[in-house]
Amino acid sequence: MFLSYLTLDQSLHKAAAKTMLNWAAKHKVGLIVSSVAVKLPDGSEEVMVIGNTESAREKIRKAGLKVLDHGTIPGIPARLLNEGCTMGQDVIVVIFYTDGKGPDFKSSVQICDAMSKLIPGVSCDIPLLEKQTKKAEIIMKETDEESKHLKDSMYR
Repeated sequence: MFLSYLTLDQSLHKAAAKTMLNWAAKHKVGLIVSSVAVKLPDGSEEVMVIGNTESAREKIRKAGLKVLDHGTIPGIPARLLNEGCTMGQDVIVVIFYTDGKGPDFKSSVQICDAMSKLIPGVSCDIPLLEKQTKKAEIIMKETDEESKHLKDSMYR
């Protein structure tokens, strides 16, 4: 699994994907799992998954996850899917929905759940994670409300 908070320019997506795929091949990695956030359509909050090879799709079916039937995958995950096909590398992308308005803890729980179903040996204490995310969301909302007057006066 590759994870990064670095946002690369679109012109570098292909090179980044090829670098990851070459690293995976060198280290005999059988499956690459990535994720991508997309804007929330019509209130849907269900995680969907896509695989680039028949064996990747079989892993998705065995995990009992919903497969994306139609859609477009953006960014490096798209390049991983496409380049992985030509290299014979299994790639699975977990697609989660967000409103784009800040941290989305519910999606984090959904991603952890999907990853634990896809990757052998990975586990996630979902009830504990959900409880912690609800607490974090409450604290963040309270902090935002408390500091609202500061923001208003700072940027006048």
